[in-house]
Amino acid sequence: MDTTHTLEQGKPSGGSSESGRTGYGVKEAKTIEPDEKTIAEKASQLADQAKAAVSHAYDETSKGLNRTYEQAKDYSREAAEGLNRTYEQAKEYGREKPVNAALIVFGAGLGLGLVLGSALRPRGGNRRFVRPVINALTEIAAEIF
Repeated sequence: MDTTHTLEQGKPSGGSSESGRTGYGVKEAKTIEPDEKTIAEKASQLADQAKAAVSHAYDETSKGLNRTYEQAKDYSREAAEGLNRTYEQAKEYGREKPVNAALIVFGAGLGLGLVLGSALRPRGGNRRFVRPVINALTEIAAEIF
């Protein structure tokens, strides 16, 4: 903004006609003109605030992800331990009663074969046969274990 004024017949060219003085127009122009230091300081403050907010959000997100990772690790460890216990129990049962274990494996294979076979064939009368066989095998396995 140009703050210099010229006088034409005693009237200021840059000020209002109501002021009647050149000094008043210059003074008014200086108050309207923004102070460069103030803008720089405000920009710096805003940048610092934004940086702090982003840093805080990053820290909170990192903490949340670490908690989630630890929980997932704990759950997977518990699941693996449960599967290992079940596997060991099945091995022990197979050592104690090998005939029963062989019959269970045979029945499970037969049931799985019937289910897969009926799923791959077009709709037919096998559905009346598959469901009772699966139910019977499920009951037998539940009684044994």
